[in-house]
Amino acid sequence: MENEPNYEELQRRIKALERDAVERKRAAGALRENGKRYRVLVENANDAIFVTQDNVIKFPNPKTEDMIGYSADELLEIPFTELVHPDDREMVLERNNRNFDGEELPDTYAFRIIDRDGEEVWVQLNPVPITWGDQPAMLNVLRDITSQKRIEAKLEQAQKMEAIGTLASGIAHHFNNLLMGIQGNASLMRLALDSSFSEYEKLRNIEQYVQEGTELTKQLLGVAREGKYE
Repeated sequence: MENEPNYEELQRRIKALERDAVERKRAAGALRENGKRYRVLVENANDAIFVTQDNVIKFPNPKTEDMIGYSADELLEIPFTELVHPDDREMVLERNNRNFDGEELPDTYAFRIIDRDGEEVWVQLNPVPITWGDQPAMLNVLRDITSQKRIEAKLEQAQKMEAIGTLASGIAHHFNNLLMGIQGNASLMRLALDSSFSEYEKLRNIEQYVQEGTELTKQLLGVAREGKYE
């Protein structure tokens, strides 16, 4: 009987239990609230967010379905690597394995996927190893960078055309000098001969060909410099 708690001790324990119950309730409520906030963020994100495990997409947000074109149920039946462009597949597999092995790699990398319509989509992936259902998995944030890649391709093409224009300008300058030399000599020969000379017309033809060559050079420069020529 000596070990039995007295009334005051019972009251203290009851109050402690009540405080614990209130704290657990408050913590559970906060957890539910945080869960709702994270769900709102994930479901309304502009990037595709999903988990890959055993080479299958799990828990895709709406943007994932919109970007790839398959529903969540369909994605469960399609290996993730099958969605990757064949030319990029080996690279993606290698990066995935190295991430699981814990290697220090850049946070993001780019590759192409093939959507449901068969269109190529350039994406940038940020993968993070996690545990999902007590098993290794990967949390992925996927961003569509197709527009960016198109702009980069146009810029690269513009730089190439600028280089071609610069090269063509130099070649045209020297080529025109050669043409003018040919034209000058042909003109001098023609002026020194009587028009009745049998080769007179051939010299006039040479002059005409030189003029045509000059015009052709101008056209080539116009193409290289998008119609702008001096």
